[in-house]
Amino acid sequence: DAHLCFLIMKEDDTGEMKVRLATSARGPDVENVVLPPTLHQRLTALPENAAAIIHKRRDNTRPPGVTVRDVQKDVPLELSAEECDAILATLDASTVATVPVIQHTRVLGRVYVASRRRGYHLSDLDLLTQVFTQMIPIIENIRLLDRLASEAADRERRRIAHDIHDSVIQSYVGIQLGLA
Repeated sequence: DAHLCFLIMKEDDTGEMKVRLATSARGPDVENVVLPPTLHQRLTALPENAAAIIHKRRDNTRPPGVTVRDVQKDVPLELSAEECDAILATLDASTVATVPVIQHTRVLGRVYVASRRRGYHLSDLDLLTQVFTQMIPIIENIRLLDRLASEAADRERRRIAHDIHDSVIQSYVGIQLGLA
């Protein structure tokens, strides 16, 4: 029942933060987007190891409800009401679940799942954490294979260019010199 899901991850080779976005309006398509600096700052302001559920209260006079815990130490954490309001407003949601994406002990990024209708529970945080714990090695393997294929293609291009230079072009230059 989420209307928005996105993943913010730091690229290994460039250190740049990449965002992949999926919305209920777009269907199963995932889109790469660039976040404006203020939005990026707001969504990466949470403590690095924090998993959180933030939800609007039925009466808007009270601050949003929030459950936050450190996923590596399994201890509760605190978030200010302003941070929670900013995240809910930014994502146009009544409930947001967010977990860090961790490989071994290194935090690679963060995933957000936002809903206008459905509330999330601690079991949803556990599920998201487990899903990304299982997916990260697969994603890393895909990235590694992609990099290996790109490097192999680059080596092959250089080899072909070298062969063309040594065989075809030298013969052509020789013919041109002979004609001159």
